Amino acid sequence: MLFLMKQRKRGSCNLTQALVSFILVVYGIGSQAQERVIWHTADFAPYFIQDGPYKGQGIADRRLQLVIAGLPQFDHQVISGVTPARSNSEVVQKDNLCFVARIRTKAREQIMAFTEQPIIHTLSNGLITTRNRAASLTPYLNKEGALSLREFLLRSPYRLGLTPGRSFGPGIDEVLNQVRPIRPQGMVEVEADNHFRSRLLKLLYQDGYQAILGYPEELDYFTELLSLRGEELVYLPITEEPPLVAGHVACSKSDLGRRVVQAVDQLISQASFRQKVQDAYRHWLDPASLARYNRLLNRQSAQ
Repeated sequence: MLFLMKQRKRGSCNLTQALVSFILVVYGIGSQAQERVIWHTADFAPYFIQDGPYKGQGIADRRLQLVIAGLPQFDHQVISGVTPARSNSEVVQKDNLCFVARIRTKAREQIMAFTEQPIIHTLSNGLITTRNRAASLTPYLNKEGALSLREFLLRSPYRLGLTPGRSFGPGIDEVLNQVRPIRPQGMVEVEADNHFRSRLLKLLYQDGYQAILGYPEELDYFTELLSLRGEELVYLPITEEPPLVAGHVACSKSDLGRRVVQAVDQLISQASFRQKVQDAYRHWLDPASLARYNRLLNRQSAQ
């Protein structure tokens, strides 16, 4: 009798162990599933190139590829061609949305988690216009050739083409917000859609407005891509913005978003990673912009 009871207990223990093992296997697989991280990219060449011979080879395309390769612990999904307005809306609705190229502003800090370290410093946004028009902007330039955006918007007869939802840097954003109520007719918003940067430059030539804001690498890329002829376009630095702007990785302000940016910070701390990110940026700079960029970086590192 005692023997039979021991056998029954042993059989019961074996069954319990089998059930526990089964549960561990089933739930273990679920616990090992990678968390999904969604990356929004925009139609914003040469940062994100959506089509053509350089598709997927843009500055931020390459940057995103490096980040994804360095974060294998997450399941990454890339959604392309998203407008800035849509991204700004969805980042407060989702807990797993990230961006590989974001300027850190006080407004964005309310809804996004940012890397502590910039992933890169780039040349700042400036005023892009035709060379003929630039000749009439001398009253708004300082002795270094940089333009006061505030004076330009308040006093010049020209209109500035803008993309809704885009940040141009804290200094420029502040000027735009201050001047807009005073002289709203000086700014024209062009709704973003696919190829909206191409449209901006084409309208600049067609006199829809007389200037836009953009990076020097945008100017070089689109001038060549669109085979623009006639008046040569020029880029003028803006006095209200530092010559270099810090670019960050940003995510939804959630537990997952914070863990992603913390993981990216670890990547940024690696010299080899930073060098690859900078090389991807330098690749798209024209010789004059590249020389200026290297000079500014050297000056910054010496401080």
